[in-house]
Amino acid sequence: MNRVQRKLAAKFAEAMARHEAGDMAAAETQYRALLADKPNHADALHMLGLLHFQTGRPEPAIDLIRKAITHHPKNTAFHANLGRILNETKRFEEAAEVYAQAARLDPRSAEAHANRAVALTAMGRWDAAVDSFEAALALVPGHPDLLQALGKTLLSQQRPEAAAERFRLVVEAVPDHVEAWQGLGTVLMASGDFTGAAAALAEACKYRPQDTELAVDRGVALTRSGQLDDAIAVLEAVLAQQVGHIRARYTLGLALKNGYRIPEARDQFEMVLRDQPDHAPAMIELGGCCQRENNFEGAMALYGRAFRLDNNHFANIIKTMTTIPHGRFSADYRRMRRNLETAGL
Repeated sequence: MNRVQRKLAAKFAEAMARHEAGDMAAAETQYRALLADKPNHADALHMLGLLHFQTGRPEPAIDLIRKAITHHPKNTAFHANLGRILNETKRFEEAAEVYAQAARLDPRSAEAHANRAVALTAMGRWDAAVDSFEAALALVPGHPDLLQALGKTLLSQQRPEAAAERFRLVVEAVPDHVEAWQGLGTVLMASGDFTGAAAALAEACKYRPQDTELAVDRGVALTRSGQLDDAIAVLEAVLAQQVGHIRARYTLGLALKNGYRIPEARDQFEMVLRDQPDHAPAMIELGGCCQRENNFEGAMALYGRAFRLDNNHFANIIKTMTTIPHGRFSADYRRMRRNLETAGL
């Protein structure tokens, strides 16, 4: 190393020291002074780019790191950091190409394949994302976070059985992996295995007991599996902490209604509608409670409101109305019936 090279190395080391110490202004000044002496100093361009990103200036950061790559095109760290910045600024197409180039430079880099998969997933390119995740897993078999990400992508690809297989592999290796238990619960719920879904979501809740959304998901699965006492206990616990949780209160109403506790169920649906007056499903369920109490006029009024609010619910409304004596059918019912016939239902 000659004298000039030693001087540049010393300047770069000093700039890096300031950077690592968090003195961004001094580090930037020193990187720029170095680049004034040697404009094609790839490491200084790269680090100045990272500094720009860390201080909220992503566009110049991208330009600087691209310049670094032109001077040192085979540096995988440069590609990795450029891809990360592009991903975080939602320039996913460019990020995917940068990570693809990183993978070509180092085919053994699981990180490059995985990061490319993340960018592809963000664009909804599920098939290519699955290929990239599988390429990463071929290099680090059984990696739980990669298996979890692959499972979510397979779920988006409408391959629930394959997704469930990955989620199960994750929880076998990492029993407290909440996201994998949650993913498995989602798959089982969609497949109609509500008992299995409730069990998976119970595991997720065990490891994240303060997560109210997880608890409500579990309450939904318990309700749909007919485990009504457990569902009611879970949902009441949520509402004790978060009284205004609409989905918890609506699901509690369903569990109570399914358990023939009609007055209590009616109270829950009325509270939902007090807080969210346009909640059409709650109107329909409250109408069902009115029917159970032989309040057919009240039921018809609620069904009419729900239908006028969102006629996508009319099939459920008609199904619910089947026990209303025919003489009580109103103009609302006849209008809904015509819509069903027009839709071929």
